[in-house]
Parts: sequence; structure tokens; C-alpha cells
Amino acid sequence: MKKQALDFVVPHHSKALTWVANKINKFYFSRHFRHVWLSEKYAPDDSKSTVYFMNHGLWWDPIICLLLNELVFKQQALYLGDERILQRRPILSRLGGVPMSGDPSKTEYLRYLVSKLREPGVGLYMYPEGKVNGGYDKELEFKNGLAWISLKCPEVEFVPVAITPHLKFTPKPQLFLAVGEKCKFPKASQSLEERTLFLQKTLQDLLNENNSLARNPNHTFDRLL
Repeated sequence: MKKQALDFVVPHHSKALTWVANKINKFYFSRHFRHVWLSEKYAPDDSKSTVYFMNHGLWWDPIICLLLNELVFKQQALYLGDERILQRRPILSRLGGVPMSGDPSKTEYLRYLVSKLREPGVGLYMYPEGKVNGGYDKELEFKNGLAWISLKCPEVEFVPVAITPHLKFTPKPQLFLAVGEKCKFPKASQSLEERTLFLQKTLQDLLNENNSLARNPNHTFDRLL
């Protein structure tokens, strides 16, 4: 039976373009931040795939995904991004960009992600709030896409990542990234709404902790850049 065509550009990674993007990305962070700090409680299993879910405070958060994948996780990366941006910049699909639609009738991208996550060694980076929330100390409010993927892919590991920039101790901001432990889902079955709230609370707790630690000049983070 012939496969149904997808209504978005499927990512085709370009090693050369990824190399250039990573060089530019590291230069950007080195120029705009005094330091980038990392607290890490997760290491990928080569035989599995991972979904990293993060808070989304400002427009430049997505390039943190590039940085983490190059310097820390080193997986076959997919980045879930705004459909309108990826349509305007199709070159992003060659870095692993997958367009996220705001139209609930468009589910092809979710089904594509599920099929990719069933392959080993894939790292999917996503912002389950679905939009910039305008800050890093606000309460999170997840959409259901992340929970839907987690219910469809019980073999995949789901890992929260908290992002906190801080200006308290230096003229240039410092960036604190906290990678939490993989989620341990309840054994009892959960509805889509219950799973969404579980994942939301998991990241919210990590973000609250990260915000507090970032204000401590004697923090124990490792320097990433």
C-alpha cells in the first residue's frame, strides 16, 4: 500500500550545515553570555531515544537545543519548531527542524515524531508550552502534545531541562541549564490530561529549583562554555 504524503518538509540532516550552525551558535553564546553552566542528571542510552522538554521564556531558547546536542547529548537531533518559521526558513529542516502546527486537525508531524522516536539514538527537543511565555519565573502551562507522544512511546525516555538566565553577579548574563532525571511515570494508567499535568509539574519543580540555585554564587554547576 502506498504511503500517504506528509504535508510538511521532512528533516534531512546536513552535516556541513550543522557544523557551520554549531560554530555560529557557540560564538553567539560566548559573545552574549559570560558563562553557560550545566547541571546534568541524565546520560542518553544509545539503544533508546530521548525527548527533552524545556521551558520557553524568550525567542532565543531554541538555539540552546543545538548547543546541548553538540556539546552534551550528541544524538540524532530533531527540533520541534513553529510551523510559520520553518515555512519561511526551510533550511532549518536540514538541521533537524520539524514544524509544529497550531491547527489541532494537523497531526502528521506528531505521527512522524512517534515513528522517528521508535528508532534508537534520536533526541527530540521541544517546548511543550507551544509559545514564548515571556519570562523564566512564570507558571508553566503545557499543551497536550508532549503527553500524547509519551503515551504513544512508552519505551522512550522523557527528560526535563530547565533554562534560567541570570544577571545578578556579572555585567553580562549567565545561563544556567539543569538537565533533570528521566521521568518515572506512574504505573497506573493516566489520561492525556493527567499525563500533561504530571510532565508540567516535573519541569516546574526543576525550574523552581534551577531559578533558586542560579541566585547562589556558590552553585555547583559545571561550566559548559
